[in-house]
Amino acid sequence: MLKFALKRCIEFCITCLGITLLAFILSNTLAHYTVKEDEATISEETQLQAAQSYWIQQSGLNLPLFYFSIQPLAFPDTIYRLNAKTNREQAERLLYEYGNWSLIEAYMHSFYAVNNIILGSQQSTHQALPVLHALLNTADAVSIHEQIAKLKKLCITTHEKLACLLLEKNAAAMLEHTIRWKIVVPSIVVHERNQYHNWFFGDGNWLTGKGAITSKGIIRGDFGQSLISRQPVTEIIYQKAGWTLLFTCSALVVALITGICMGVYLAANPNSWWANMLTATLYLLYALPVFVVAVLLLLLFANPDYLNIFPSAGLQSTSTFGAEINLLSALPYLVLPFIAFSYNLFIYITLHVKTAISSAMQSYYIRTATAKGLSQKQRIYRHALKNALFPLISIVGLSFPYLISGSVIIETVFSIPGMGNELFMACNNHDFPVLIACFVLIGIATATGTFIANVLYICTDPRLRIKQTV
Repeated sequence: MLKFALKRCIEFCITCLGITLLAFILSNTLAHYTVKEDEATISEETQLQAAQSYWIQQSGLNLPLFYFSIQPLAFPDTIYRLNAKTNREQAERLLYEYGNWSLIEAYMHSFYAVNNIILGSQQSTHQALPVLHALLNTADAVSIHEQIAKLKKLCITTHEKLACLLLEKNAAAMLEHTIRWKIVVPSIVVHERNQYHNWFFGDGNWLTGKGAITSKGIIRGDFGQSLISRQPVTEIIYQKAGWTLLFTCSALVVALITGICMGVYLAANPNSWWANMLTATLYLLYALPVFVVAVLLLLLFANPDYLNIFPSAGLQSTSTFGAEINLLSALPYLVLPFIAFSYNLFIYITLHVKTAISSAMQSYYIRTATAKGLSQKQRIYRHALKNALFPLISIVGLSFPYLISGSVIIETVFSIPGMGNELFMACNNHDFPVLIACFVLIGIATATGTFIANVLYICTDPRLRIKQTV
């Protein structure tokens, strides 16, 4: 049993690692900042590049993605420090073409020197800017010679001419001394500080979190700030999760208790016309989607033209809007959402228990119990029900995705301020930090439920314990 639990624990850790890796890839993809350089003026371009460089350094996007990377031997291990995307792409183009990093680095430094000098000049900037852009986006030898020749003609001051001569000299050295064999030889580079490390552990001490500047890491609950409200994502989840947990936990408990009782009743009366009619009704209701049931409940029991018994939306009346919401005053508002939230799970458990007990009643050990003179009630409660309840452990453990997806629909229809409604609004508003946080928490909750279900299953089922020991 200990071996089984250890195996499941390892599988749980691997699953959680996969969830965080997938969430990191999504977060990294959505976090990149792009600037259309060709649509900006000269002064705007300088400001935008400075802002972009500062933002990338603050968010850690200038670091490598993971703890190691596989790249050609010609690539230096510090190429990620080039913040501007165009500069990094140009360096990669030149490396793939010529492979000599020391000469390529000298060429790019001289290019940046010429670029800064000309951008600081008011006379030659307008004509030289297209040439500089063309030179920054080419790795072809002929094109480099042509663009440098054009650039030399546009130079006016002595400082500009000297910078262009140095650029031409470094370009000639780079084009002449190529090391192409390094391009096809792979190398593994280890990165102690990387984007995944900062995202998971924070940019401070990985163990204690001290010294963190921009992020403490998701392992400490720091998912960043919401793009809409500018609040910490953890604070938003803390404020909204209470109502969702109330719905999910109470719906699960009530569905389990009522579903087991109803399933036992239907299985104990297989030939009753009332039980058969109720089973058919349950199958019909189970086919209805959750949002259809929610709308039907509103039309039937919260409609002023029909039955205005329960409130239609929210958790408080308009007269007390803005005041603190307490559970007692919100109970009338929770009746319809609770029914819509739990009915599907209740029906599923009921039908499962009925089918499992009916199947168990055909087993040989039930026939033996019948031969011993046990009543139908004793046969069901002492023998059949125990075996029928074992699969419910897995059903409860795997019900978290259904409960979360149901909360999105129910809370949106009834305007409940929970995590489901917040997730729906985050999707509409493209609030990616909130979406990533919900994705991680839902994934880990599902993996945790599955892990607990597997452990409880082997603890309660003696057949599995014997199989593991054998």
